[in-house]
Amino acid sequence: KKKRAPDIKWDSNHAWTHSLIQLLIDQPDLRRKLFSDSTRDAKDNNRRKLQAKDQKIHLHGVLAKHIFEEHNAVQYASDPGRFAKSVGQHLGCLKKTYARHVRELGATGAGLEPEDVTPGSEIANKLGMLAVLLPLTYHFPFWDDLHPMWRELPNYN
Repeated sequence: KKKRAPDIKWDSNHAWTHSLIQLLIDQPDLRRKLFSDSTRDAKDNNRRKLQAKDQKIHLHGVLAKHIFEEHNAVQYASDPGRFAKSVGQHLGCLKKTYARHVRELGATGAGLEPEDVTPGSEIANKLGMLAVLLPLTYHFPFWDDLHPMWRELPNYN
């Protein structure tokens, strides 16, 4: 009987998630392909809209290679496809958690930039109360990195 490979435990290895997010930040073309490039962003930046010609599993494989060759080389080398699938699943979990927080924030100004909020306004008060009652980055430490990437993507909001 074949021995089962150990689980790929993202929850207890935040360094993997931080590496994943940093790769997405550092490689905007890959990020755009993976999460669907915005037509508006492409037009605003005077460039063509990028679309994924590769299957997402291939893109997940590119990310997995960078993450796990650094953090878990021996296990990664034994089954790169398993790690690519795990990256896709983890991105799905991050997306689900992000979307849940966006829904919870609802009318509290989730899409606003800090400079767009007038101090003392109703929305500023809601945001201040939320910060006191539920520090978002405590419950979802990846918010600050993912929100700039995902906030305008309709399938994430």
